[in-house]
Amino acid sequence: MSFWHYKLTDTRSARIRLILSLVWSLPWVVVFWLVEQRPALVLIFAGALCYMSVLEFVIDHWRMRHPDVPAEALFKKRLPAVLVLMALMITLVFVFR
Repeated sequence: MSFWHYKLTDTRSARIRLILSLVWSLPWVVVFWLVEQRPALVLIFAGALCYMSVLEFVIDHWRMRHPDVPAEALFKKRLPAVLVLMALMITLVFVFR
């Protein structure tokens, strides 16, 4: 079972999910480093993973304050942040290639 499916009960559980998400990102950064070998692209990838972890942390806090909000509202909150990340990743990859 994934740690993303654990029930949010308080701010401690949101922090634990943030820490687990950051720890889970480390193997992906190592694999990307072994494949790519370019420090700038590895830093961009690591930054994107950290951004997604912090974004989920912020959304977890928002969900705790608004427990009765449907999934569509969460999608509307998450979509602009993910679109910004995608545009930034594409731009940075073209700049550093």
